[in-house]
Amino acid sequence: MKIYLDLLPEEKKEEIKRKKIFLSALGQETLFILPMAVFILFLCGVDWVLKIQAGDFEKMNALERSQQNNQELDKYEKKFSEINATVESYNLVHKDHMVWFGILREINSIVPAEIYLNNLSSKDYKIFITGKAKKREDLLGFKDKLSESDCFANINIPLSNFVAKNDVDFQMDVDIKESCLKANK
Repeated sequence: MKIYLDLLPEEKKEEIKRKKIFLSALGQETLFILPMAVFILFLCGVDWVLKIQAGDFEKMNALERSQQNNQELDKYEKKFSEINATVESYNLVHKDHMVWFGILREINSIVPAEIYLNNLSSKDYKIFITGKAKKREDLLGFKDKLSESDCFANINIPLSNFVAKNDVDFQMDVDIKESCLKANK
């Protein structure tokens, strides 16, 4: 059996005991703090990654919004192009369009009460008129009024229309001056 002699003074023993307790507490705290530090570093890394992803997500949202805006602008540009094409085609048609309202108003003001028009048809700058006059003189007066008008020229009435004195069925070809059809726009 071994015998141990304790030659250390009591104060030294107390100091060694405190040192052991301190080192033991320090080891336990290190074992506690080290995982906490690793966990905190892990959380900081996750936070950093999430911030990077949030920034990328914001960039993607901004890009998507700008693409939607571009698509909307493209849609409006397409609509404007279609409307402009429609307006241009309307202008092309309207430019060469003949306005008949003034000519019809002129004929209406010239036709006397004794003459009835049955048909009025047109082709280019000519009109073909058929109707009935009460007397031959009424038909001649109508022809003279058409001749006096600035809008009509080359009034052609076949001689066969002048055979009857009363209840005269007639037909006539009349040229219309281009300026009268275009000026009434």
